[in-house]
Amino acid sequence: ELQSPTTKTVSAIARTYMNPEKSYVIVGGLGGFALELADWLIRRGAANIVLSSRSGIRTGYQSFCVRRWMEKGVKVLVSTSDATLGNGAIRLINKANDLGPANFKIVTKSKIDSTRHLDAVARVLASHLDYFVVFSSLSSGRGNPGQVNYGFTNSAIERICEARKAAGLPEVNGTLLQRMSSCLATLDTFLRQPHAVVSSLVLAEKGKSGRTGSDISIVDAVANILGIKDSKTVQVSTALSDLGMDSFMGQEIKQTLKRNYNLTFSVQEVRSLTFGGLIQLGSGDAPSPPSTDNNATAN
Repeated sequence: ELQSPTTKTVSAIARTYMNPEKSYVIVGGLGGFALELADWLIRRGAANIVLSSRSGIRTGYQSFCVRRWMEKGVKVLVSTSDATLGNGAIRLINKANDLGPANFKIVTKSKIDSTRHLDAVARVLASHLDYFVVFSSLSSGRGNPGQVNYGFTNSAIERICEARKAAGLPEVNGTLLQRMSSCLATLDTFLRQPHAVVSSLVLAEKGKSGRTGSDISIVDAVANILGIKDSKTVQVSTALSDLGMDSFMGQEIKQTLKRNYNLTFSVQEVRSLTFGGLIQLGSGDAPSPPSTDNNATAN
């Protein structure tokens, strides 16, 4: 007796893979997270990578990453075309196609113009585009004192993604403020969902000792914000800006120093702080900079 086959649903863990016949363009492609993203794309099957950077390769680590990928047979192109200009975006997309089948305006220009031009050019020259991913910031929806232009910029690129979604084009936009491995795992999920603007929240881990506030040393408090497990592994001459500190981490460090240690720093002063300076502040050997608050009063 002949029997017709039946359909059976099998549980599976979804996973995003890249098409080795296509090219993947990363704007700002030589930054810290961008290099991790490129490596993740390659591990997921990408064989053609375009890294857009107006300054080109400047560090030994950047050169090492590119050389390592090329040794694996991956085609890597570092493009210095300026994606903030229409012609630069055209050159950037054309190069990708060749690989396979300080004012308000200055701050907004790099993200808005490059996203807008790449969106317009990709609609014409890359009709088979798989993904269009833009990284945003919490400042877009919640704001941040002194960062109106930054919040506006991220809101604008989210609207571009929503317009692409309405037009039936690939897009993903969201906020990723967490560890690299967690960011990439979340991105894997984002690429498989239908929404234009997405975000991921990771609850901060509580200290094992249960200590809070000024019970924790300044060095450990700052290291926790930066995601550094052992502050002793960091050279004392290393500035916080060289440890992947973004604008929100800077604000959090500034507020933590003020709230828990009564130390007042500007965001720029926080960026230039070194771990050696933090050690001195914790021991009381170094004076904190004077308060810039016009309403501050002496006790």
